[in-house]
Amino acid sequence: EFDSDIDAYDSVTFQYGDDPDARLHTEQWLARLQGGYRLLDGRWHQRLGLSWTDYDRSNRNGPGPVNTVPGASRFKGRKTKLDWVHDFRVDDVHQLSFGLETEEEKAELSGGQKPDTGTDGIFLQDHIRISDAFFTTVGLRRDRHDDFGSETTWRLAPAYVLRDSGTRLRASYGTGFKAPSLSELFESFPPFFFANPDLEPERSKGWDLGVEQRLLDDRLQLELAYFRNDIEDLIAVDPVTFSTLVNLSEATTKGYELGLRYQWSPALTLGAGYTYTRARDETSGQDLVRRPRKKANVHADWQATPQLQLGLTGRYVGERDDFDANFTPVEADSYTLFEARLAYTLTPEWTVFGRIENAFDQDYEEIPGFGTPGRALYAGVRFTP
Repeated sequence: EFDSDIDAYDSVTFQYGDDPDARLHTEQWLARLQGGYRLLDGRWHQRLGLSWTDYDRSNRNGPGPVNTVPGASRFKGRKTKLDWVHDFRVDDVHQLSFGLETEEEKAELSGGQKPDTGTDGIFLQDHIRISDAFFTTVGLRRDRHDDFGSETTWRLAPAYVLRDSGTRLRASYGTGFKAPSLSELFESFPPFFFANPDLEPERSKGWDLGVEQRLLDDRLQLELAYFRNDIEDLIAVDPVTFSTLVNLSEATTKGYELGLRYQWSPALTLGAGYTYTRARDETSGQDLVRRPRKKANVHADWQATPQLQLGLTGRYVGERDDFDANFTPVEADSYTLFEARLAYTLTPEWTVFGRIENAFDQDYEEIPGFGTPGRALYAGVRFTP
């Protein structure tokens, strides 16, 4: 159900419809192997892990009465990551985490290109218990990227607990670094969208302030937080041509979050959350596309029997700026989705589980012109020896 193709344009209604010969096929394989070992009576815990991801995307659009030249692209990628992480409890004051990781990414494109890149990283974090009421976390990370050099990022996150009133005050400040992916640099969708090999990495600074309050003998938990992020060279769709990715010199995202969790009974937990975000391109003064200003969720989890767990989640995504097939600015419609889930313990080792996504078969679009799945059922079995 791809829309927005010139061969699917109705000159009477001035609307775009489904392009029946447009196809996108995606296949992904993911795997991870991890082992851990404890030393010094459990004070030192180390984990060694290997992750592997393989993905294959092909995008094809056959010739039509207007667009007589067929379009096709293919992107095959593989990412391998090795990480070695240590958690070490020094004493009652310091809890250290440190680790090393290396990641390699390779790709094959339909034009014959075979780009590759890699990143090596090292990090150190100290969770410090200054007193029974005052805690802080200090983190430092160093990354070396094959194409974009080295970058150091850090984070500070203090928290203060007023135990008599059930109040927790928290804050954080940190920096970020994100290199463009091989897909963003080299994957094109001709004849309308093309990659940009000249993209630069994103760099950011962000902070937040929050308060959490427990009431009714800790059965009710309320949370309020304010956040702001300042981003340099944000990777986004070109707001002028809409045909490639570019770096926006300066962008901000800011807003607030509200949260609620209520323990209705020992078996039933209810929750809700709301987030308001304003995302803005500071150079043009325009809002960033595809960032919903309002998002909300509700959820209920019920331990119906010692073996049976049931859950229901509702998710609301509000209006957001976007553009249609004519590259005209539009406001994408809001939508609400529900998911139902269950898990049943057959034995201490065996559990069956399932979920229904988009339970009411809502017809909606995350991005104008791109169809989304209807009601979907997932089921599985988990074995824990």
